Amino acid sequence: MVRIANILLPEKKNIAIALTAVYGVGRPQAQKILQNLNISFQLKSNLLTDQQINAINQEVKKMPTEGELRQIVSQNIRKQINIGSYKGIRRMGNMKVNGQSTRHNNRNRPTAGLNVLYKERKTVANKKRSTEKT
Repeated sequence: MVRIANILLPEKKNIAIALTAVYGVGRPQAQKILQNLNISFQLKSNLLTDQQINAINQEVKKMPTEGELRQIVSQNIRKQINIGSYKGIRRMGNMKVNGQSTRHNNRNRPTAGLNVLYKERKTVANKKRSTEKT
């Protein structure tokens, strides 16, 4: 079993693909790490030597991954919401943020749009429907 950044990597996959199991490491980043260390992309992760595992671990520690990266992302989202930016307002309304179309897609979202954020709901107590016939 190969453990990198406290994550167990899949054993029978190529190391370039197996490294993507670590949050914050995608395919291009994994390929850069392996290229810097002169490790073949097609090498299976269970065939790595201890020296190669340690070298990969040192490279991965240089970048934010897992909990640290999740914390950074959540702080950025909170900052957008607090300053009231366009993206922050859309995040508050549980709407699409990055310019995606919402006309035909995603019709079953919990909120009805930005109007829900700004509209105050007023309840009327003891209101009865009129039963008069004309």
